[in-house]
Amino acid sequence: MKMKQIRPIILIVIALAGSCKKSDNPIVPVEVWSDGCLSLAREGGGYRLGGMCCAYLQIPIKEFRAGTTRIVGSTYSSFTGAGYADQSVSATVKVSESGDKVSITYTAGIQPTIHELTPGPAKLSCPCYCD
Repeated sequence: MKMKQIRPIILIVIALAGSCKKSDNPIVPVEVWSDGCLSLAREGGGYRLGGMCCAYLQIPIKEFRAGTTRIVGSTYSSFTGAGYADQSVSATVKVSESGDKVSITYTAGIQPTIHELTPGPAKLSCPCYCD
């Protein structure tokens, strides 16, 4: 190869290497979050928000980063009497700057639902019966 042909390749490699930047937001090392009866815990390749009466929300996020807000396509599953029916929803997941709170907002039905969670397992057990 001639030098004139190599020069553009070198410039592209330098530009790509310079654009790779590590996120300034640290990963929050919490495996389980909760609020009352609700519990957000790892399941499969993401998280599952359970503890709601006859419903749960699957959120395909692998990690939480402090001070970030992400909008992700999620699956809301609710009991119909004959089994669970899935509904695609958009969930907004906001992690506080300090990484000690996670807020999840989604709409399944008419009203938006907001959950404010803190680290640790659920402290309440709320019985709910889905026939």
